[in-house]
Amino acid sequence: MLNHYMPVQSIKSDIRRILCIRTDRIGEFLLTIPAIEHLKQIFPLARITLLAQTSNITLMHSTPCIDNWMDYERMPKTPWGLAAALKKEHFDLAVAFHPHKLFHQALFLAGIPHRAGYPHKWGFLLNIPGQETELFRRAHEVERNLLLLNPKLATDKIPSPRLPWNERSNLYHILEEHGVRSLAPFVIIHPFTSNPQKEVPFRFWEKVIDRVTSNGHTALLIGQENEYQKSLFRNIKKPGVVSLAGRLELRATANLIRHFCSYYIGLDSGPFHMASLAGVPLSVIFRFPDTVRRWGPFFNRNSAQVLIYENKNEDFLVRKISLP
Repeated sequence: MLNHYMPVQSIKSDIRRILCIRTDRIGEFLLTIPAIEHLKQIFPLARITLLAQTSNITLMHSTPCIDNWMDYERMPKTPWGLAAALKKEHFDLAVAFHPHKLFHQALFLAGIPHRAGYPHKWGFLLNIPGQETELFRRAHEVERNLLLLNPKLATDKIPSPRLPWNERSNLYHILEEHGVRSLAPFVIIHPFTSNPQKEVPFRFWEKVIDRVTSNGHTALLIGQENEYQKSLFRNIKKPGVVSLAGRLELRATANLIRHFCSYYIGLDSGPFHMASLAGVPLSVIFRFPDTVRRWGPFFNRNSAQVLIYENKNEDFLVRKISLP
């Protein structure tokens, strides 16, 4: 058994096949990519397989640091069933970036020699448990994933990961199809969230859109079709405002943000992390200041600002805060 405090960085045995696990939402998934890229640097000859949701596989296929994908939605959801599927791949090392009892059980039952992850949710089945130190608890999610590999890593020197969103020509066709190509680049606005506690009233977004268009920019709305149709945004009919909500696949949205966005404005949700990783200047609106340290912009901070929305006496106040 490995030393209780030996980090992944210190493994000396031959590592040829690595499994990484991150099966939750877009934002959490994207903030794991820098750690996987670092893992590739540690073991350059190893093949890295990532177990993820179907939508995230589509979003990040062709990522240079990931050699293979396993679709979690097609995998067994029992410890023995998942273990049997993993055992066929003969992994030497597994890193569970998403702590979950099912994953920890399956890694153990599959007999994977080196098993790294967080020391809770049956973390005793791991033989490289991460150390949740005070530094770890104060860290950004990007840093947490990196510290899981090496607790002494200088996370301030981690570069932005290489992204696979290079389908610019495909976007030209989509923008032409919807009659908005000539309006690019856009100020992209994503006012939606799956978490009701993060929502901001429509009147706030009205003022944002008015300010964008009054300065001569085109405000382009993105989001899911159901979010857009049940909102008041569908009633906006004014020059300088266009919507592609519900018309873009996730991968196309990422390419749109990377190649045709002059500025991004949105809530704390997945597309904001796309903009942050792509180095796009942005403003992100949080409702809870204590979540910014872990989930705020990590890369390209000089071009990012965090706004805290506060609702007092039926009015709203937006307060800018410094990034931790």
